[in-house]
Amino acid sequence: MADCIIIVDTDPITRKTARDALSKAAVHVTELKSGQELLDHVLSDGIPDLVLLDMELPDLSGFEIIRRFQKILPESQNVPVVFLMEGDAPNGQTEDMHGVLDVIQKPLDPEVLVSRVKRTLNFQKEARELEKRISADQLTGFWNKTATNVKMTEMCRTEKGFLCLFDLDSFGSFNDLYGHEAGDQLLIHFSELMIKNMDP
Repeated sequence: MADCIIIVDTDPITRKTARDALSKAAVHVTELKSGQELLDHVLSDGIPDLVLLDMELPDLSGFEIIRRFQKILPESQNVPVVFLMEGDAPNGQTEDMHGVLDVIQKPLDPEVLVSRVKRTLNFQKEARELEKRISADQLTGFWNKTATNVKMTEMCRTEKGFLCLFDLDSFGSFNDLYGHEAGDQLLIHFSELMIKNMDP
């Protein structure tokens, strides 16, 4: 599946340069012209693999957009942003760059753009894979205890619904009687049944 990138810039030449170069590299590009369009798009359509964002849009600065995302999205849903900008970051703004993965100078050089975007996308994929390995139980793929505590705390703060708990009766006795390998197989089978029969 192709990587999905949003470019937000008022300049049609910048958008066309990015679209043409990245499309040739098998990247799907969506073009937007304002910060508000980006906020609306992410809230309605979900977080893309990467956002190429003009740092100084007429309606909202890149820093303000990042701050708004941090307020309206759960902590686990970071929007990956690469700034597009002319010159260096304005004085006093460099401390806010913690929400930015990279900075690419304008006017865009297509080869540099593709190289930097591909590098950033690969970094993001590796980071997601690492986070998945850290937060998931290796046997079942379910959240481990630490991840469950973090996710449930966040969900209780931001979502409505109910919590359903399952308990495997006498699982300890099953392990003692049939061995840990059989117990592992039982857990795998149980997790597969849960995934198959629960709505995503």
